Amino acid sequence: DKSGIVEERFPASPAYEWEVCAFEQDVQGKRSVLPDGEEATQLVAVTRAVLDAVEQRRTVGVAP
Repeated sequence: DKSGIVEERFPASPAYEWEVCAFEQDVQGKRSVLPDGEEATQLVAVTRAVLDAVEQRRTVGVAP
């Protein structure tokens, strides 16, 4: 508009619905696609290593 405010609309994503369905499966005792605590911790370590590797322009290892 005239004041410089820009409003953008993005198409709805099914990601939220998938997350809710996965949570429901976990509550029911079924294994879902969501990571457990150990897997999530490993994902964070890998993500940090990737960011470090990009920033430092070198290979960065991740402990198992």
